[in-house]
Amino acid sequence: MMLELPEAVKRAHDVQCVRKLLISSAPAREATKRAIMAQFRNSRLYEMYGSTEAGWVTVLRPDEQFHKLGSIGRELAGTGPVRLLDDAGIDVADGEVGELHSRTPGRSSRRCAPTASSSSTCVTNKAAPTPPTRGRARPARRVCAA
Repeated sequence: MMLELPEAVKRAHDVQCVRKLLISSAPAREATKRAIMAQFRNSRLYEMYGSTEAGWVTVLRPDEQFHKLGSIGRELAGTGPVRLLDDAGIDVADGEVGELHSRTPGRSSRRCAPTASSSSTCVTNKAAPTPPTRGRARPARRVCAA
């Protein structure tokens, strides 16, 4: 990562024209965010959460970076509601651990699997939810990774 380069190397590169930065996969640590913002002073930092199957589901905007540490943000426009459910499929209370469920326009409504008679068989899934991941419920539609 660029942050690990020696200071002399970092100073040799003009990054003043970089306006937006994106972190995805997992919430970044506060120290990492602060180092990024120190290196890219003219930038706005976004964090996005999603999956290969669903694409991006939530976004943590620049103004929320240090107020919502550990958060994966709010639902993106165009996604269905993001919910955290228990093993019985019921919404969990604030602060409880559950599985994240979402629907996105980018989610395929077909899934394919190899069969003995052909290279693959595709099945239509009309209400294709995003496969669940573990998370912890937070109030005000904020979802935080466990």
